[in-house]
Amino acid sequence: MYRILPAIVLLILSLLTLTQASANLTSSADQAETGIQAKPLVKLSPKIRISQAQPQDQSHSITSSYQHDFSFRPALLLTKLELDRASRVLGARSGRRLLSDNEALIIQGSHSQGLWGIYRPLDTYVRDEQTVVVLKRVAIAELQSREKHFSTLQVRQQQQEILRDDVVLPLDSQTRDAHSFAYSLHPIIENRLTTILGAIDGRDYVVKNQIVVLNCGQQEGVVQGSWFDLYQAPVLSELSDLLATDEKRVIEKQPNLSIGRLRGIDAEQYFSLALVTESRQPIGFDTVVKSSSFADSTHSLTAPIAIASGGEMR
Repeated sequence: MYRILPAIVLLILSLLTLTQASANLTSSADQAETGIQAKPLVKLSPKIRISQAQPQDQSHSITSSYQHDFSFRPALLLTKLELDRASRVLGARSGRRLLSDNEALIIQGSHSQGLWGIYRPLDTYVRDEQTVVVLKRVAIAELQSREKHFSTLQVRQQQQEILRDDVVLPLDSQTRDAHSFAYSLHPIIENRLTTILGAIDGRDYVVKNQIVVLNCGQQEGVVQGSWFDLYQAPVLSELSDLLATDEKRVIEKQPNLSIGRLRGIDAEQYFSLALVTESRQPIGFDTVVKSSSFADSTHSLTAPIAIASGGEMR
C-alpha cells in the first residue's frame, strides 16, 4: 500500500499540470479572438465618367501632319536648273561603286543642314521649253562632318543601293522654297479632266501607294492636297469608231466606272506628282482623271493629286 502511494501522488500532480496548461492555452486563444476587429465591408462598383471631347482645329492638324510628311516625300520634281545646282554623291572612302548604309558618304560642298535625302534622277519631261526631272528617294542620311569643299553623311534609312552622282537634297522645306507651295483642302478647278504621263517606277499600271506623273502643274492651279477621282470609260467606247451615230450617243451616255483616287504631293510649273490613295483595279495611263471636291476624313492624310495638258517625255 505504501509502495503505491508515491505513484498515485505523481499521477495526480501530472494531471494537475496538464489541466493548468490546457487552461492557459484556452485563455490565450480567447484573448486572441477578442483582439480581432472586424473591418467594415466595402462594396466596389465601377464609375463611368463621360468627358466631352474638346473641339480641334482640323485644318491646322491636317496641315501640320502633311507638311511634315512633305519633307520626307519619296519622290519630287526638279527643273533642269535646280538639278544642275544640287549637290551630288562623290562616293565613299572604301572606293566602292555601290554604297551601303554601313559606310559614310562624301558629298559635294560644305553644308550645315542636319538631315538629307538622297535621290536618283529618273525620267525627264518637256513642255513649253521647260524641262523637269522626276527623282526618286533611295536613302535618308544625317550630317556627320564637313570640310572646306565636301561634307560627310551617315545613312540612316536606305531603300536602294546608293550610287555615285546621286542627287543630295536637304530634307527641310525651308531650304527648298521653290517647292513650298500652298497646301489646300480643295482643288482650284473642279471637274477638270487630266491625264497621267507615267509612273516613277516605270510600270505601265499602278495601284495604291504608287506615284504617277501628271502633265499639269502650278500654272493650271495645282496645289498640294487637291483630290482627283479616277474613272474607267465604258468598254464599248473603244469601238465607237465602228458604230453608227445613234449607237455612239447611247455609249456616250453610259457613266464612267469609278476605280480610285489621287492626291498631289509635288508640283512644278507644268507638271505634278500624285499618289494613288485608292485603287479598285490596276490604273493605266488611259485612265480618266477628274478633279473632285475635298474628301472626307476617312482618307489618308499622307496621300496626294493630278491634272493634264499636252506634255512630252524624253
